[in-house]
Amino acid sequence: MSCSFSNYKNIIYLLGYVFFLGCSSSSSTKVEETSLMSEVFLEDSLLHAPYGLCATDTYLAIANPKSDTILDLFDYKGKLVKRMIPRGQGVNEGLFISQIQYDRQGNRLYLPDLHKKNLLILHDVTAENPTIRELKLGGVDAEAYKDSVYLNSRWGRLSDGTILATNGSPAGMFAAFSSEGKFLRFYEPFPDKHLVSDQLNDWANSLMYTPLGSFSPEADKAVFVYAEADIMTIFKVDGKDRLKVKSVRKSYPDHMFVLQHTPTVVQAAITDDTHYYSQGVAATDKYIYVLWLDIIYKEVSENHDQTVCIKVFDWDGNLLENITLDTPVKNITVTPDDKVIYALSENGESGYQILKFKRNR
Repeated sequence: MSCSFSNYKNIIYLLGYVFFLGCSSSSSTKVEETSLMSEVFLEDSLLHAPYGLCATDTYLAIANPKSDTILDLFDYKGKLVKRMIPRGQGVNEGLFISQIQYDRQGNRLYLPDLHKKNLLILHDVTAENPTIRELKLGGVDAEAYKDSVYLNSRWGRLSDGTILATNGSPAGMFAAFSSEGKFLRFYEPFPDKHLVSDQLNDWANSLMYTPLGSFSPEADKAVFVYAEADIMTIFKVDGKDRLKVKSVRKSYPDHMFVLQHTPTVVQAAITDDTHYYSQGVAATDKYIYVLWLDIIYKEVSENHDQTVCIKVFDWDGNLLENITLDTPVKNITVTPDDKVIYALSENGESGYQILKFKRNR
């Protein structure tokens, strides 16, 4: 069986982010409501075209997919420490870092390269000259084999050595690999395609979910949420180095436009009424921070592509707090001690900025 999905993926990538004016909670339990004020941490002139963010114990790491080097490290005084990893397709070079994971125990950064399908591992991140290892993850042609691996945009390494990646083939939402990149197994079936449309085939169904993920600094937990569905999946490594999975599924993709090309080639695309839920997630050892949307596509405009709402959960998936920011942002990271949120903002006057929001923790 084959499936053409390039057009659909382009639609999702071009969609970008959307704007939401406030936070609200439907939880029956008491949820704290917090408002945070911003201060500018980094100006546009230092940032190139920032994408991914990650706060470590020492640095703020920023992925810059359009510069000569694709990783920048700043200290918490706002000083540029180093620019790293040449942009390119050679050994220890990279093209597009889709996520940055900080591993405190190993003093490492894990940098998945979506275009090369490799995991760049930056060892001894605080050293003067950190070393880089490039790990190729296994997999076969997902367009040809239903049970194959098709790596999606988020992956990292857990404390038990498992490399966990989001997967785009119908075999499962996640693929697990050994520390050396050997495929082990799939986790979590995709939601039933009939929950969305009876016209979908398995391939179109699996490609409707755009994942967003984050790993805790101790690397014993990971969380994934989705742009088009209100789904949260939590992975935990227990004391016996067994991986436990909990998935909370509240809402599925809706108002999708289904295109039938042939009996085996089906695509699903967004419509004006397609619902969007999340646009980012950040994890600490204590909490999960979801950059929350809850808006439909027809309310998106070119000038309003950000959000002011963050929902804070514990690692059992319970909503604890709604945070409302004073400035809309499009990506976040949180320091390991939960005291500061750093966020990427963009507007026509200031360009890109990294904003700093202090927490009372």
